[in-house]
Amino acid sequence: MKSFNLITFILMIGGLIFITACGGDDPVEPTPDELRLEELAGTSNITWALATGTAVTLEGNDRTDDWQNFELTLTTSKSYNTTSSFEESVWPSAGTWDFAGTEGAGLDIIIRSDQQQINIDNISTSNLTLSFNKVLSRPNQNERVTSIEGEWVFKFVKK
Repeated sequence: MKSFNLITFILMIGGLIFITACGGDDPVEPTPDELRLEELAGTSNITWALATGTAVTLEGNDRTDDWQNFELTLTTSKSYNTTSSFEESVWPSAGTWDFAGTEGAGLDIIIRSDQQQINIDNISTSNLTLSFNKVLSRPNQNERVTSIEGEWVFKFVKK
């Protein structure tokens, strides 16, 4: 009888140890691209408004006045919308985007649906700086076309 009680006691202790050792699954760590997506679009979307001061430049020249009230909304479904776009060929009013890669430098480059490559130069909880080189290839380029070609820099703050 004593050996039966001892065996029962040992089995109960072993079962208790087994049950307590079987905790929940370890939380899954987000991937680098999931982390970058959250920085850009939050859990659903983030609207980025132009920063104060010189917020838009073309080839180093201030073009902020042309882009007044411009806003960029990025979503976790990797689409975007803009408001008050001065020039649709520079920033279309809507489209999709994706990262150039899934880690490292690929997460610092966005490719828009119009195939424009955009560099993420700076990103923090409240600031975003994007830059890209706009090239238009048309046989008879006029002054208007050449006035939007070159290196664009947009500085945003989270709205």
